[in-house]
Amino acid sequence: MSVFRLFISFLSDVIVKSLSCLRESINNFSNTYTTALLAYVFTLAGDLETRAHLLQHLDSVAIKQASSTGLRQQQKHQLLSVEISSYVLLAKLSTSHTAEDLGYASSIVRWLTTQQNHYGGFSSTQVNMGQPSTGGTSCPIHFVVSVPGILESGSKNSFCVSLSQPSSAVLVKVHLTGKDSQKILLEKGTSNGFHKCFQFSVPSVEAEEEQQFEVSVKGNDFYSREIKRVLIKVFKPKTFIQTDKPIYTPGQTVQFRVVTLDTNLKPSIGYYNIILIKDPYNNKIAQWANQTAEGTILQLSYLLGDGAPEGFYRIVAQIGEQRVFHSFKVQKYGLPKFDIVVTIPKEVSVGQDTFQVTVCAKYHYGKPVDGNITVSVCRPLKNQNSCTTALIRKDDVSLTSLCKTKQKQV
Repeated sequence: MSVFRLFISFLSDVIVKSLSCLRESINNFSNTYTTALLAYVFTLAGDLETRAHLLQHLDSVAIKQASSTGLRQQQKHQLLSVEISSYVLLAKLSTSHTAEDLGYASSIVRWLTTQQNHYGGFSSTQVNMGQPSTGGTSCPIHFVVSVPGILESGSKNSFCVSLSQPSSAVLVKVHLTGKDSQKILLEKGTSNGFHKCFQFSVPSVEAEEEQQFEVSVKGNDFYSREIKRVLIKVFKPKTFIQTDKPIYTPGQTVQFRVVTLDTNLKPSIGYYNIILIKDPYNNKIAQWANQTAEGTILQLSYLLGDGAPEGFYRIVAQIGEQRVFHSFKVQKYGLPKFDIVVTIPKEVSVGQDTFQVTVCAKYHYGKPVDGNITVSVCRPLKNQNSCTTALIRKDDVSLTSLCKTKQKQV
C-alpha cells in the first residue's frame, strides 16, 4: 500500500502493468479478502470504475444488521472479517466520498466496535500468528515466556511461563534446540491460565554455542510459535592470589593465600599444579608443587632474606594450562614520623607583589617540628595564551626569574 501512497501522482510503468494484471482478476469473487484488498488498491490508483465494481460485489455479501455492516470470508475464517471490513472502510474513505459513502462507512465502524475483545484490540490473524480461530469472537490467548539470554553450560536454570485464560484446552511446548540435539523442556496441556517457573538442565557444551529456545501454544482455534536465540557459554572458575600487604622490607615474611571461586562466587576445592615466587630478576626463589586447598583456601608463606633485592616480586599459580599472577614490592622504607601541610591561595592576581604561603609540620602525636623550611615558587615557562614554550632572549631584562625561593627557621 505504501507504493501507491508515495507515487499516486505519477504512476510508473511498473505500477501501470501491475494494475493491468490485477484487472484480469476482478471478476473472480471466490476470495472475499482478496476482493476487499483489490477495492482499496484501485481506490488509491484512482480507478473509480473498477472500485465501484468491486464494492458492489462486497456489498452483496456483507453481513447487514440493524445499524452495522461487516464482511466475512467464510465461516471457518471468521477472524479475517475484521481485516476485510477494514479494507472496505479504507476504500470508502480514501477518495472523495458522498453522503451515502459516509453512511456506509459509519455502519462498518459500528460493526467493528462490536468485534473488540476485552483488551480493546481485535482477534486478528496477525495477532495469532498461525491458523485462525474457528470459535467466533472469543478472546485471544496471550502468553509470555522469559528465559535468560545467556546460560551457563551444564548448570541448572529456569524459565517462567505466563498464559492467559484460554477459551479451550491448549498444549504448551517448550524446546531447546542445538546443532545436533533437541531437548523438550516443557509439554503441558491445560484448560486454565497459569504463571509458573520451571527448572531445567542446560546442555553441556565444549565451547560457546548458540541454540534456539522455541515456544509453541496450540489449541483447537489457536496456534502460535515463537523462536528466540540463547547463548550457552562455558564459564571457568576464577583463581585469585592475595598477600597480607603490598610492600615488604628484607627479612619479613610474605603471607599469601590462593583461592578459587566458582561461577556463584563460592570457594571451591582447587588443585594447583605449581605455585612459585620470582624475584625482580625473574629468578625462581620458591616453589610448591601439587598443592590442594584445605578448607577451600590455600595458605602459604615465604621468608625474605635480609639481603633480598629491592623491586617487584611475582607469585605465579598454575592450574592446568591457566596461569594467575600477583605482584608485591620489596624495599627498605620507614614509616613517616611527621606530616607537612602546605596552604596557598587558589588564585593570585597579576597585580600582587606578594602572596602568603603557610607551611605546617607536625609529628603524629601533635607536637610541631623544629627545623629549616625551604619554599620555592616557580612559574611555568609558557606563553600566557599558548601551550608552546615561550621564546626568551638573554637581553630581555623585563622577565623575572622563573623561581623564587625563601628559607625560614622554625
